[in-house]
Amino acid sequence: MLHYTISFPKQVLGAVHLHLAAQALGARPLFVHFGSVASVYAGAGLGCYAGANDFLSWFAEYQRIEGGIDARVIEW
Repeated sequence: MLHYTISFPKQVLGAVHLHLAAQALGARPLFVHFGSVASVYAGAGLGCYAGANDFLSWFAEYQRIEGGIDARVIEW
């Protein structure tokens, strides 16, 4: 559970806060999210980390479809 409280909120809330700040400024920037291949393949004990990285992929898709924002995820 400790890993959840460290990695998941930072990645998810960071992406959402940047998105909301850009909207408040009226900006339509290029968003590049840096994720991890762990969203597809994660070892034991990395479930929350994988979930956070999967959220980044989903959120970039949401930004493209709903917000018209050019968003990409680099999973390295």
